[in-house]
Amino acid sequence: LVSEKHQYGGSLDVLAVIDGKRTVLDFKTGRAIYPEYFLQVAAYAEAEQEVSGVKVDEVRILQIGRTNEEGFTEQAKADWRWEFQAFLALRRLYEIEFCIKNNVPFRA
Repeated sequence: LVSEKHQYGGSLDVLAVIDGKRTVLDFKTGRAIYPEYFLQVAAYAEAEQEVSGVKVDEVRILQIGRTNEEGFTEQAKADWRWEFQAFLALRRLYEIEFCIKNNVPFRA
């Protein structure tokens, strides 16, 4: 999945209809769902909408524990605008750092 508009790509885990909502679902293993996970899934949702031209209604993360004690949880968001803006800002910072480290011209 590639966003030509914003110049990033990735592989989303699942695109499905869940409870009647077109949903981008991402699986995470570990102890918890961390806020930064939503930056990634927001980017997937925006790229999916750009490529397919079809609205995504929801992003969802399913945390699957590695042990019984870690269990599992899920969180969903219907509004991921701030997370996507944060993703774009970090993407831009990465690009700036690359230009500085490699002494290449900066693209404004």
